This record gives sequence, structure tokens and C-alpha cells, in this order.
Amino acid sequence: VRTLKVYPQYGEGHWRYAQTLRKLGREDEALEQALTAFEVDPNFAFSKFGMLQKRGYLASLASLEKAADPGAALADAVRACMLDQECG
Repeated sequence: VRTLKVYPQYGEGHWRYAQTLRKLGREDEALEQALTAFEVDPNFAFSKFGMLQKRGYLASLASLEKAADPGAALADAVRACMLDQECG
């Protein structure tokens, strides 16, 4: 949390905070932090797309671009990942 106060554009920090919140059973807050990671840090987003695809949460970047609502498709993938305790 201290890191995010100093550097709020640090996607990996938001993601790790989301994982912590998930372990504490605070799923809604975890999802919010995970989505924030994608919103504030394009480099983080690019690196996590591959992980989401590999785990089967996201079909492909091409399909995301063709989706009627790419933001909703990404949010669904992140939500599924946050529900999976093994997703990282």
C-alpha cells in the first residue's frame, strides 16, 4: 500500500495488493485493484495478457480487440483469475 501511495502507476503493485486482498477474502476490493493494475500500467497489462491467455481466461488479443466491449471481456478474464487461488 505504501508503494502505491508513492507510485500509483505501478501495475505490479496493484496486482500483488489484489492477491493479498483475495487471500483475505475481500474479493470485490481484489478485483478493483487487479483492474486498476491494467488501467494504470500498459507495460503490466501487456505482460499479464499472456498469463491470462495461457490459463484460458482470455482467448487472444485479437479476439479482445474484436469484442463488442473489450473492457468487459478483460474484466471478465481478470475476475476469473481473481477467483482462482492459483492464478498469479
